[in-house]
Amino acid sequence: MQCAPLSGILTDPIQALKHHINLNPAGDSMHLFTWKHPTLGLHPLSKTEVTRRISPLITTLNLPNIRGHSL
Repeated sequence: MQCAPLSGILTDPIQALKHHINLNPAGDSMHLFTWKHPTLGLHPLSKTEVTRRISPLITTLNLPNIRGHSL
């Protein structure tokens, strides 16, 4: 994976990744996109969980209903 910093921009991928790792500290042998599940502890992020969390935002912010690879 490659990405470049976008300094000063809200969507800077490097800062977003650092923020994610700070919130969800996973070991070197765990999935990169691991998150703290309320009952399961650290858990790999799934498409179902992403969709469940993003759908209300799309509705609240009146955004186009984007899904899958369009996201």
